[in-house]
Amino acid sequence: MANDGWYVHPPGNSERKGPFETPEMEDFAHNQMISAETRISHPRHTKGRIVDARRIARFFNIFSNITEENALTVYQSASKPPPVVSAISKRDEDVAGIGRFMADGQDPAMICKLAERVDGICTSEENALYMAVQQRPIANFSPDAVVLTNRRAIVFRQKVLGRLEFVDVPWLNVADVHLTEDMLGSTISLRGMNGHVQEVSYLPKTQARKVYRIAQDMEEKMVEVRRERSMEEKRAGATNVTVNNDLGNLANIPPEQGTSGDPLAALQSLKGMLDVGLITDEEYNSKKTQILDRM
Repeated sequence: MANDGWYVHPPGNSERKGPFETPEMEDFAHNQMISAETRISHPRHTKGRIVDARRIARFFNIFSNITEENALTVYQSASKPPPVVSAISKRDEDVAGIGRFMADGQDPAMICKLAERVDGICTSEENALYMAVQQRPIANFSPDAVVLTNRRAIVFRQKVLGRLEFVDVPWLNVADVHLTEDMLGSTISLRGMNGHVQEVSYLPKTQARKVYRIAQDMEEKMVEVRRERSMEEKRAGATNVTVNNDLGNLANIPPEQGTSGDPLAALQSLKGMLDVGLITDEEYNSKKTQILDRM
């Protein structure tokens, strides 16, 4: 039949492309003109239903081989030996090395390029957590990307003549990470404490959701870090606190001691000792009650 071929369905309201013969589709996959997440259909093989290309065994094998070959090329060029090849073929997030960043349909060529750049800028204690690559519906030749490490969020932007620029924001300076989804994909927005916003659109929804989830985890950790820093600054800024080294355990101090003179001054001194951690809440409340009873 004339229409008994493969059809490619671009995102959005674009018309389907085709029909294409199976060898043509295999060439498209080999040349990365279609990806694992490209939506395709066939009157017989998919019974007319639109599915991801990776759902078709012959195309899935091609994508898997491309992923493994690119990953191995990067590993073999590095100073450390490559991990077990069979582990990469599992396409699982727990796989060692950059193979774990290709489990959600990321562009293998872009991931390999990013991995080299990230290795070059990461500190000794910094590790990449996830990489998400932009997939525009048309002319996705120079996709942007988001890379998350345990220290910062990095936005990579492709420029002309093969240049690759990046903007990084330490997690401590990230005020908010926002996720927006629509028909053509998702947009991740990073807002810094200075109000500046970096956006990457046309991210596949699976990748964008993982970016958002990791970012939320890091935001929660940073809340605790900021709280601890604030407490340290308050302790360091506490002034005019007089400490009697012979006080010992305040619970054993006679009620008369520390209550003579100005009661307000005694209460202020007592509060200062609590703020810097010299006494416990129980000791503070006990001495406070004694002072107030004698006013």
